[in-house]
Amino acid sequence: MLFFKHLYRSLWDIEWLRTMKDKRKETWLCFLLFMLVLVAAKSAPFLVRTPEVFRWAKIVAEEKVPDFRAEIKDGVLSVTELEQPYTLDMPIDESESLFLLVDTFTDEALSAKTFVRGKETQTVVVVTRDYLEIYNPADGSFESQSFKEIPDSSLAKSDILGWLNKWKGFALYALMAVLIVLMYVFSVIGKLV
Repeated sequence: MLFFKHLYRSLWDIEWLRTMKDKRKETWLCFLLFMLVLVAAKSAPFLVRTPEVFRWAKIVAEEKVPDFRAEIKDGVLSVTELEQPYTLDMPIDESESLFLLVDTFTDEALSAKTFVRGKETQTVVVVTRDYLEIYNPADGSFESQSFKEIPDSSLAKSDILGWLNKWKGFALYALMAVLIVLMYVFSVIGKLV
């Protein structure tokens, strides 16, 4: 209750603020509590939606994603066990959708701009052998990532399903708690800087 009283008085009482500047322990405590309330308010939607997103991702990976094996070697992506060009046009919810194109065989320069259909709510992802390009409908931006910057690695559908199965129940809530603590620490550091 004292925290809210201090918060209220800090909005208008200049004399009280002058007296509080000498009470460092109380001032730091109020600051840290205020940051905790701020981070809790910011992360509430994240907390509510994360389990739902993991469940949705698992269902999509099991039902919509075909078997594949992707390997990056010397900055070049090769995808096997997948008929290409592979496209996936999938609704995420009532207002959002995703369009995915995977084509690691073509020599043409493909761009996500080609596949943006004027829908303001459709995310477009284009994967070629040299790069990944994403169109973000929220701000209309295009981001590209070259595979030359990524170390040699491989990924299969079974790897994705194994990772998603690992993050459920207590493990998922522990991950969310760690992320919230990190958000809190970085928010405090950011405000202090």
